[in-house]
Amino acid sequence: MKNDRVYIGKLDTIIELIQFGSGRDATGGVIEQKTILGKLHANRVPGTVGSEENDGKIRWLNVRSYIIRHIDQVLTNGTNMAIRDADGDFDIHHVAPVGKKHWLLLKCSKRE
Repeated sequence: MKNDRVYIGKLDTIIELIQFGSGRDATGGVIEQKTILGKLHANRVPGTVGSEENDGKIRWLNVRSYIIRHIDQVLTNGTNMAIRDADGDFDIHHVAPVGKKHWLLLKCSKRE
């Protein structure tokens, strides 16, 4: 962020916060579970889109950031979560506090 102050009016994007976990199925095997923690209002910070060619395949990397209100669970366990918005699911790679415990900056990416 370039010295832009965050305020409530900038939270114009609705996202879903998804937490990853593991559980057991009926036979005792380990399965991966996704739990939707809820819908949040966020400010979507413009990101970058790039492509790379690997073995004749083109892969797209879509990187973007979101600013949300401070949630302790996201600050401590954010890298095990993902965000779902209108463009799909994005994995959270970095969580940083912004301001005095009022906002969180989430850096996310998606490969296609």
